[in-house]
Amino acid sequence: MRRNLSELDRSIRVQVAGAVALLIALAGIRDVNLMWMMVFSLGLIVSAAAAFCPIYAVLGIKTCE
Repeated sequence: MRRNLSELDRSIRVQVAGAVALLIALAGIRDVNLMWMMVFSLGLIVSAAAAFCPIYAVLGIKTCE
């Protein structure tokens, strides 16, 4: 896998995932929709850690130098 995420993009993904996780923690996981939000935030964290977004790869988008 080649990198296709810039540092800014990675930072934004981690911040959004953290905000979603905080909202879920405050609300408590009582709903299927909240579970899907947790899966979404986990996906953001994994893509930020790997510096690779499969959706960007399919669309040919590259935000890093």
